[in-house]
Amino acid sequence: MSKLLVVDDSSVVRGIVVRVLREAGLGDDGIVEAASGVEALRRIGTDPTIGLVLSDVHMPGMNGIDFLRTLRERRTKSELPVLLLTSGDAQTLAASALADGANGWLQKPFTADSVRAACEPWLARSSR
Repeated sequence: MSKLLVVDDSSVVRGIVVRVLREAGLGDDGIVEAASGVEALRRIGTDPTIGLVLSDVHMPGMNGIDFLRTLRERRTKSELPVLLLTSGDAQTLAASALADGANGWLQKPFTADSVRAACEPWLARSSR
């Protein structure tokens, strides 16, 4: 497996996501955090072991969609999967996010089971 990168401007939310990932049995190879899209891009550029990104959509400065678009200029969907986290209407976000290069999304609040179901297919691919 590869490291997971959790991107959210709220340290509290990042902590919740990390806790749920661990409850889901994920992140044994490491979980790293970023407080912004800019920080996430920097971490991705310096850590080739990151294999899956979970990013909030609503962040100040570089939001999750802008982060995703910038990342897709550098890495493809198959090279580095990204799941977007949203508290909004996931159906409205889905079409736009997928067109912009997201591999999927999770709607808050989520459970360990829903996180595992969303992440495992992408982690399996990154460990090949």
